[in-house]
Amino acid sequence: MKKKRIGMVIAVEFEPFKAAYGDPKETIKDRGYEISCYEKENYELYVIPSGIGEVAAAASTQYLIDKYHVEMILNYGVVGGLSEKLGHALSCLVKEIVDYRFDTSAIDHVEIGRHIEFPSVVLTTDEALRKKALEVDPNILEVRCASGDIFVDDPAEKKKIRDQFGADICEMEAAGIYLIAHRNGVPALFFKVIADTLFGGAGEYQEKSRDAARDCVAILENVIANL
Repeated sequence: MKKKRIGMVIAVEFEPFKAAYGDPKETIKDRGYEISCYEKENYELYVIPSGIGEVAAAASTQYLIDKYHVEMILNYGVVGGLSEKLGHALSCLVKEIVDYRFDTSAIDHVEIGRHIEFPSVVLTTDEALRKKALEVDPNILEVRCASGDIFVDDPAEKKKIRDQFGADICEMEAAGIYLIAHRNGVPALFFKVIADTLFGGAGEYQEKSRDAARDCVAILENVIANL
């Protein structure tokens, strides 16, 4: 049976993943990247630590698609919560993404956050992959993710993003990954776990991010095995 080829983009939270999965079968250094290759019974997994931000994540996504011909892209990471209802260590499945810092409105009068090739500000992630993930963990919360190249530390700014875009969480990579995967016809699945809450910030993120990432990996491992 042909094994699935899965690509995984991780911004900075690689150590919790390695602690769960162990040493890779092979580590490849190429073009400034370091790719960890894992081989399981029914899939091959190519893991790339992209670094922080949309550009780095987008470039890493394209690299995995071109180099390893992956059939899907997975992304996990720690995020900020935008609502009082979303507490620390809550794991989330991203249903929708808004590239909330993307703004060409001065030249084309398109609303803030919308890429002109899409009919809406809201980018909907792959339904089939989300359905499979929910079969594995029916209790995981589906959310809308605000993605943009800035770490949001201020509670007032978090509330503004929530109110303007209807977002539940914010982070810095999902939009870049989504756009590249979509343009290549490769489905993508996003798992996030909240490190800093609405009234938290950089301090809470630094304190809680490792534990939060570890919790997310535990769910992700189970989902990958059942894709």
